[in-house]
Parts: sequence; C-alpha cells; structure tokens
Amino acid sequence: MSQISDKQVPKRRVKTGRDRKQNQDEDVNKDGGPISNCEVISNSCGICNEIVKDDERAMECEICEVWFHIVCEKMPSVVYDYIVAVDQQISWYCTSCQKGCVKLHKSIKELRKQTGILSNKQTVLEEKVNVLAEVVVENQEASKATEARLGTLEAKAVNVEEN
Repeated sequence: MSQISDKQVPKRRVKTGRDRKQNQDEDVNKDGGPISNCEVISNSCGICNEIVKDDERAMECEICEVWFHIVCEKMPSVVYDYIVAVDQQISWYCTSCQKGCVKLHKSIKELRKQTGILSNKQTVLEEKVNVLAEVVVENQEASKATEARLGTLEAKAVNVEEN
C-alpha cells in the first residue's frame, strides 16, 4: 500500500470525532491477529477496499473500527446526515457487526429471562426454607415441653412407687 497523505484521510470519525489511524500498512488487526472479513486496513472501505477520502461520505464502525463508504453500506444520505448532525450521540455498526450485535442482544435477553425465572425460584425456595425453619423451632419447643412433662411424669411415677 502506498503512503497516504493527510489530505486523503478523513480527519475524524463521524461517530466519535477522534482522529483516524493513518498509514497503517500491516495486514493485522488492532490486536495483532490476521484481518477478518470485517477488518481491513484502517484507511480502506470495509466493503470495496478503496481508500476513504475526506471528501467522501463514510462512517467508521464503532465495533470493528473499519471505515465504510455510505454507498457501500447502502446507508441513505438522510440517515448519514442525521448521524453527522447529532455527532457523538448515536452509535453506528457496520452490517457484519450488526449481525453479531443482534445475536448478542438475543443472548442477553434470554439470560435476563432465565435470571428472572431463577430469581423467582429462589424466592419460592427461601419462603419454603423459612417455613421449615419455623417448623423446626416449633418442634424444638414442643420437644422441650414434652421432655419437661416426661420428667414430671417420671417424678410422679417414682412417688407412686414409693408410696
């Protein structure tokens, strides 16, 4: 890849306003691993692999940090204009990352549902344990009363035998 001048590279992400990575010629991702389907060299569009220039309408995915021409992502201009207008208030994900997000959101929703079910079961079990604890205390008190009465009866029995 050739050296890219500052005039060719967009100066900021539409979403975050942070400076873009420049002149990254390595075929590795930000973690040092090989580039996946969604990852490309940071100055290239993730779909067409063409350099994303300042004068082109493009977005950087918040997850994979790859730039995409809005035409390549089939993003309507009105949507792009709105995102640019509100700047840092909207997250944008490319199509590949959106699919992963949908799966993640479904998993989170299922986990929340299961957590609710388990929480309800825990509440029921705690109530049963409390009832059993009360029964144990009542049985202990009844046992003490029975032992005391047994002691009294034994003492009377001894008195009857002596007389």
